[in-house]
Amino acid sequence: MPKEISFNKEIQRKLIHFCSGIIPLLVYIYGKEIVLQKLLIFTILFLIIDFLKSKIKWISKLYSFLFKSISRENEIKEFTGASWFLLGDLVSLFLFPEKIAIFSMLLLSVSDTVAALIGRIYGKTKIYLKSLEGAFAFCISGFLVSVLFTEIPILIKILTVIFA
Repeated sequence: MPKEISFNKEIQRKLIHFCSGIIPLLVYIYGKEIVLQKLLIFTILFLIIDFLKSKIKWISKLYSFLFKSISRENEIKEFTGASWFLLGDLVSLFLFPEKIAIFSMLLLSVSDTVAALIGRIYGKTKIYLKSLEGAFAFCISGFLVSVLFTEIPILIKILTVIFA
């Protein structure tokens, strides 16, 4: 089983994750097309750097110096959670209508953060590598986020939260 990072480092990591909620906010302010173009470029650059850190020693050393303390063990050599997060935002923005994409991105940013922290503090019932308590926290925070999106049918919101 991989070694967990400390709770304080997990909070730092999740604070960065939570701040990624700026992406759906930018979509709301500037529109899908403008943000999609910029997010595509940013994601490609991030993926290239993430890939190169496993191939080029000085990039690996720089990454370790800057981010090792908040990285999971597998992220030192593999793609980071940030890469997968950016890809998820990019795919959501590309495939779905603007309001659904904003909802999905905000749901991930807020609810994944809440689930991870609650799961670390109160998680006792493990399901694979996650906790049932974290999953409940995800759903509750997800339903609270969904209240902001009155134009999305309730069934879509419920299914999105449950399947996320």
